Amino acid sequence: MIINEKLKIIFVKTKKTAGTSFEIALSKFCGEEDIITPLTSKDEKLRRSLDFRCAQNYKEYIWKEF
Repeated sequence: MIINEKLKIIFVKTKKTAGTSFEIALSKFCGEEDIITPLTSKDEKLRRSLDFRCAQNYKEYIWKEF
């Protein structure tokens, strides 16, 4: 998920819709105050190699499966 206040964007990723690619691309336009949730370590490495902002300003939570 990305919340970008400057561009007034809230992006919530869904499965099987190129969401990860779009989320990586959007992180290029984020500032230090925006919310970016983490991706897999492989995808975070790609984001870092592109010199885009990585996961920041999110509160970590755990999904409980029943």
